[in-house]
Amino acid sequence: MSTVTLTRVDLVAAQGDPWIAAIMADFYIPKGARVFVGNGLDAAERVVFFIGADGGGTGYIDRDPAGYVESSKHMAAAVEYEAIYGCWPESDGTKHVEGPEGYEFEAGSFNPKAREIVQKASMSLF
Repeated sequence: MSTVTLTRVDLVAAQGDPWIAAIMADFYIPKGARVFVGNGLDAAERVVFFIGADGGGTGYIDRDPAGYVESSKHMAAAVEYEAIYGCWPESDGTKHVEGPEGYEFEAGSFNPKAREIVQKASMSLF
């Protein structure tokens, strides 16, 4: 079985990463969570964990991070269009992107003060 190593990053740096910023805008992130990021089993795959003070949190794996960033931008524009005009635009300008897979972690699953998280992974990742 392989492992995936995620490194803790500063929240400001994480918000400067377009993919992580899109995840944070589109999904639930525990308040005050520490951010851990790394590559998945495939070089193009990205993984991010948001670990709260209780050691639980959420994680996301994306096999097309660049596609998700573009899709997220178009989705935000479509939501704004709907708020203004009262209907969804005919086309949001994107092709279908699957988006990241989400995971929830129980309290105590991880140490939020750690510098790295090493997660056992298989083809289904976790």
